[in-house]
Amino acid sequence: MPLCLSLYLVNRQLSHINLQVSSLERAQYAVQFLENLSQYHFSNRLVIVENEAVADNSLASDIRNDVVRLFGTGEDAKAVNLLLDSYIANLTEIKSVQDGDELIDLIEWQVDIYRQLILEVEKIHYAELLESVDNHLRALYQLEWLMFWSQEEGWFSQWLLSADSQDSARSTEDILNEIRLLAQNQQLFLNRFLAINADQNQVKLLLDTFSDPVFQQSNAFRGQLLASENLADFSPDEMAAGTDALNARLARLQTAGRQIEDQVRLEIEQSIAAFNKQKNVFIAVSLTLFVVVLLIGISLTMRLTGNLKLVLKILNAKDSADSDVSVNVSGKDELSIFAKEVKRLTVERLEQREKLIVAKEEADAARNTAVQASKAKSSFLANMSHEIRTPLNGVIGISEVLADTNLTATQKDYVNTIETSSHLLLSLINDILDFSKIESGMLHISAHSTAIRETIYDIASIVAPKVKEKGINLDVNIDQYVPNRVAIDDHRIRQVLMNFMSNAVKFTDKGTVSIGIKCLEEKDNVAQLLFEVSDSGIGIDEERQSSIFEPFTQEDESTTRQFGGTGLGLAISVQLIEMMGGKISLDSTKGVGSRFYFTLSLPVDEKQMEHQSSYQDAEVILIGEDALKLSRITRELAFLGVNVDTRVAEPSAVPAAGVGHKQVVIISENTQSTLAELNEVIEQLNNENRALCLIRNMNSEATDFGNKIEALLTHPLLGNRLLKAFQHCYQKVAGDQSQTELSGHEVQAPHVLLVEDNLVNQKVASLHLQKAGCTFDIANNGQEAVDLFTCGNHYTFVLMDCMMPVMDGMQATEEIRSYEKAHQLRRTPIIALTASVVDDDIQQCFDVGMDDYVPKPFKAKILQEKIADIVALPQQASTDASSGEKGSEPETPKRILLVEDNLVNQKVASLHLKKAGFEYDIANNGQEAVDIYSSNQGFSLILMDCMMPVKDGFEATKEIREFEKQQQLAKIPIIALTASVVDDDIQACFDAGMDAYVPKPVRREKLLHEMENLI
Repeated sequence: MPLCLSLYLVNRQLSHINLQVSSLERAQYAVQFLENLSQYHFSNRLVIVENEAVADNSLASDIRNDVVRLFGTGEDAKAVNLLLDSYIANLTEIKSVQDGDELIDLIEWQVDIYRQLILEVEKIHYAELLESVDNHLRALYQLEWLMFWSQEEGWFSQWLLSADSQDSARSTEDILNEIRLLAQNQQLFLNRFLAINADQNQVKLLLDTFSDPVFQQSNAFRGQLLASENLADFSPDEMAAGTDALNARLARLQTAGRQIEDQVRLEIEQSIAAFNKQKNVFIAVSLTLFVVVLLIGISLTMRLTGNLKLVLKILNAKDSADSDVSVNVSGKDELSIFAKEVKRLTVERLEQREKLIVAKEEADAARNTAVQASKAKSSFLANMSHEIRTPLNGVIGISEVLADTNLTATQKDYVNTIETSSHLLLSLINDILDFSKIESGMLHISAHSTAIRETIYDIASIVAPKVKEKGINLDVNIDQYVPNRVAIDDHRIRQVLMNFMSNAVKFTDKGTVSIGIKCLEEKDNVAQLLFEVSDSGIGIDEERQSSIFEPFTQEDESTTRQFGGTGLGLAISVQLIEMMGGKISLDSTKGVGSRFYFTLSLPVDEKQMEHQSSYQDAEVILIGEDALKLSRITRELAFLGVNVDTRVAEPSAVPAAGVGHKQVVIISENTQSTLAELNEVIEQLNNENRALCLIRNMNSEATDFGNKIEALLTHPLLGNRLLKAFQHCYQKVAGDQSQTELSGHEVQAPHVLLVEDNLVNQKVASLHLQKAGCTFDIANNGQEAVDLFTCGNHYTFVLMDCMMPVMDGMQATEEIRSYEKAHQLRRTPIIALTASVVDDDIQQCFDVGMDDYVPKPFKAKILQEKIADIVALPQQASTDASSGEKGSEPETPKRILLVEDNLVNQKVASLHLKKAGFEYDIANNGQEAVDIYSSNQGFSLILMDCMMPVKDGFEATKEIREFEKQQQLAKIPIIALTASVVDDDIQACFDAGMDAYVPKPVRREKLLHEMENLI
C-alpha cells in the first residue's frame, strides 16, 4: 500500500512537470509563429509598396508547420488554416490588382485577417505556465501589435503621398482618419506594454528605442501630414525624408521586438531545461527511494515470514490431538512476543476444544432428550384425548339414549345437565388439542368469504341467554362502514371472539358487556377492521396483564377458585390472531373493567349487501324514545336495504294506514315501559293494513303476543334477524305479489335443487324441504346438477352433497359459479351437505364457492334455520327426534360386527344399533373380529375400534382385507371408531383399509349417517 501511494504521488508530480514543459514548448511555438507571421507579412508589404521581388514562400510552409505544433489538428487549427488560406489568397489578388480603390479594400481585408491571426494566438491558454514567461509572452503580444499598427501607418502614409492616391475614389480625409486611428492604436498598445506586462529591462529597451531621432522625425512628419490641407505642398525631398523616417522607426521597433523575442525564447529554453533536469532528478530520486523501500520491504517480509512460519507451526499444532506445541520461541521483538502469546492461546484452545467436545456431546444428549420429551408430550396428548374421549363417549351416548325415553321433568333436567357438562368437557379437550397443534405448527388458518357483521351478531346471540340470566346489559356496536363480506377464517374468528365474550360475561356481575367491529381504513379493496370486546367486570391488575395471555394462566388464584377455567382460551386466541396477521391488546383497570381488541387487514369480498328488493312501496315507521337505539336500528335497516320513512316517539304520531296502504311499523321497546303499556301500544297500532315488528330489550320478560305482531326481535341482536323480521312484516302488507318479488321467482314457494346420490338421504332431505314449504328438483350427482342449473331453471338455493359419483359437489359448484359469472346471473346460495367435520374439508367447501354447510346427519331444525336464512321463511317447529331416526333406519335389518374392548362403549353402541333396528355381534378385540369374520361373512358392516389389546383395529383391518383378497370376496365396509382426532391417526385408519371414521364420543346422528352411506 505505501509503495502504491508513493507511485501515485511520483506519477502525479511527473505529470505536473510534463504539463509545465508542454506549456513552455507551446509558448515557444507561439513566439516562433508570431516571428514567422510578422516577417511574412512585412516581406509581402515590401512587394506591394516597393515593387520588390516576390517574398519567400517557404515562410508560408513554416507558418503552417507552426500552426500544427501550436494548435494541433482540432477545430482551432482548422480555423487558423482557413485564415491563412484567406490571407495567401488575398496576397495573390493584391499582386494582380490595378485599381487603387480595390487595392485599398484588399489591404484592409488583409489587415483584418492578420489581426484575427494574432488574436487567435493571443487567446491560447497555457496550463501551469510560469508567471514570468507568461508576462514576457504578453509583452511580446503588445509589441507585436505595436509593430503591426506602425507598419500599417507607414504603408498608408506612403500610399497617400503616391500618385495612385490621386486617382482613388477615396478622399484624402478618409486616409488621414485611418492614419489617426493607427496612431491611437500604437499609443494604446504602447501604454499597455509599459503598464501591464513589460519588465524593467524591456521598458528600458523600448525607451532607448523611442529616444532614437527617427521617432521624432516620424512623429513630426505624421503631424505635418495630418495638419496639411494640400498634399501638393509637400516637396519630393520632404516626402522622401518622411518615408525614410517611418521605415527607420519600423526597423527600430522590429529590432526591439526581435530582442524581446530572443529574451522570451531564451527564458523558455532555460525553463524547459530546468524542468527536464528537475524531472530527471525527481525520477532518479524516486527510483532510488523505491528501490530502497523495496529492499527494506523484502528484508522485513523475510523476517516476518520466518517468524510467522513459527507462529503457523504453533497454530497448526491445534488441529491434531497428539500434536506437540512445545516449540521454542526465542527473541524479544514484537513478533517473538506475539509467537509466545500464540503458543499460550493455542494451548488454551486445545484445552477448550476438549471441553467443547464434551459439551457438544452433552448438548446432543440433551437435544435428543428434548425431542423424546416432545414426542412423549405429543403422544401423551393424543393418548389423553383418546382415553378421555372413550369414557366420554359412554356419557354422551347414554345421555342421548336416556333423552329419548319417557322421563319426568326433573329427570330430563338431570339428563340435560349431564349432556351439557359432557359437551363442556369435550370443548376443553378440543382447546387442549388446539393448543398442542399451535405449539407444533400443525394448526392452519383457512380464510374464506364470511359475512363478518352476521358473525358478530351470532356471537352476541350465543351469549345472550347467559347475559339475560345474570341481569347485565349486552351491547353490539358495528360501524356502518364495515363491509358485508370479507375473507377470514370464520371458525377461528368466532372461536377468539367467543372466548372474549364468554370471559366478559363470566367476570361481569353488573353493567354492560359489549362486542363491536369498526372499519378504520379501506384501501385497494383491503379493509382494516378493529375487533373489540369490553366489559365492566372485575378488571385485571396492571402487573398481571402481560401474563394472562400465557397458557394455563388466570388473573389470580382467587379467580381460579371463584370462576374456574383452564386459562387456555386467551393463549389460543393470541396465537390464532397472530396467525391472521394481528396482535391482541388489552386495556384494563382493576374493579372497572377490561377491553380486549385487535386489528386485522382483510380482503373485501363484498362491500355492500346485495338487496333482493328495494321495498320502496312500503312506508316504514320507527317508534321509540331512545335516540341512540333508534339511530342504530335505522343504520342497520339502511345497510339491509330498508329506508326508514318516519321516526316518532309516540304511537299517536303514526299516520293512519288506509286500504291498499303498505305500512310496516317497528316498535322499539322503551326501557321504562311496562308490559301493560306495551300491550296498549300494540293494540293501538294493530291494523289489517299495517304490520308490526317489536324489538324488545334484552332483560324484558318473555311474553306471547300471539297474532298481534308479525315479528319479534331482541335488541341488540339485529342483522339478518332484523331483515327476516321486516320481510315477514312486508309479506303481510304486500300480499301474494310481493311474496313473489321477495323470493325472486314466479312461484310463491322457494324452488330448491337437491343434489344427493344416496336414496335414503334424498328421502330425508325431501321430507324436510316439503315441511319447509319448498318445491325441489333432485339430481343424483354433480353432472346432473350442472345440467339442471344451466338449462334455464331458477333455484332459490342448492343443497349440494360433497361426495358423489360422476362429478362431486366441489367440481359441480365451481361449474355453477363459472356459469353464473359468464351469464352475469345472481349468485345462487349453495349449502354443502357434508359428513366430514375436518377443517380442511369444510374450508374446501367455501373455497369452491359454497355459502354455508350442514353437517350430516342433519337435523330438521338446523336445515330449516339455513333455509330461513336464505328465503326468510318463518321457522317451523322442530320435528320429533324420533322422526329423524326413522329416516335413517334401514328398511330391512342389517347385521353389524361391533369390535370394541370397552364395556361402556359396547353398551352405548349396541343401544344405538338396537334403536336404529340393526342386529349385531360383539368382538372384544381385533383378533376376535378376524376370527368371527373369517367364519361368517354375513355382516353388512364392521364398526372397528382402533386401540385394543391383543390386536388393534389397524392390524385387524389389514388381515380382514387380506382375507377378502385371498377369498375373492367383496370388500365389507369398515368404519373406524377412534378417540384420536390427530390427522396422522385418522390417515392411518384409511391406510389400513378402513372406509370411514367416527370420532369419539360417538354421536348417534354421525354414526348412523356414516353407516347409511356405506351399507
